[in-house]
This record gives sequence, C-alpha cells and structure tokens, in this order.
Amino acid sequence: MVVIPAGNFLMGAPADESGRNEIEGPQRRVTIAQFSAGKFDITLAQWKAFVKDTNRKTVGGCAWAPSNQDLNPDASWEKLGFPQDDTHPVVCGVGRCSGLCSLAFGQDGKKISIVE
Repeated sequence: MVVIPAGNFLMGAPADESGRNEIEGPQRRVTIAQFSAGKFDITLAQWKAFVKDTNRKTVGGCAWAPSNQDLNPDASWEKLGFPQDDTHPVVCGVGRCSGLCSLAFGQDGKKISIVE
C-alpha cells in the first residue's frame, strides 16, 4: 500500500484543450483526505481468489475503456471480449463490489487482508 497525502488538485481538462473529450470537464478544484491505495494492479488471479474465498456475488455489465463508455450487459470480468490471462489486471468487477472492498497482498503474493 502507498499513502496518498491529503491535498488538493485541479481535476479535468481545460475546455480549450485540443482533443478534449466532453467527459473530461468541467475543470474543478478537488480536495482529498489522506488515504492508502494499492501500489500494484489487482490481477485477474487475485480477483478470482477473492471472489471464490468470499463467495462474492458478481454481476455482469461493465464499461471498461473510453471507447466503451456505455454499459455492456454481456461483459463481465470473466468475459471481456478479448484475451486475458491471470497475470493481467482485472478489468470489470472491482468497482462493482457492494460497499468498499480492497485487497492487500504481501510481497510473497499471499493475501494478508480483505477489508470491506
């Protein structure tokens, strides 16, 4: 885990930025409290283990890339429509937890906590 210090920043792209997408604005100042975040992506293998170990009920439907902004009811973390192996980062699913869930892994890759 990495500690993200409290602070503020300007979020969003300027309205006159070349190539700006409408979803990138408006610009606004954002203030955050200190929090911790995972240093590494959660892999597909880690997500599978979490789902299995917790009997996590997952739902289908996701939008996983800027080119796929609309929710695809047939897509899921198990069926994205492109090849993915267990070493890839999980793409749909993590944000679909009910409540706040996070995974923490030690340097040896073993699960050290699951917090909801």
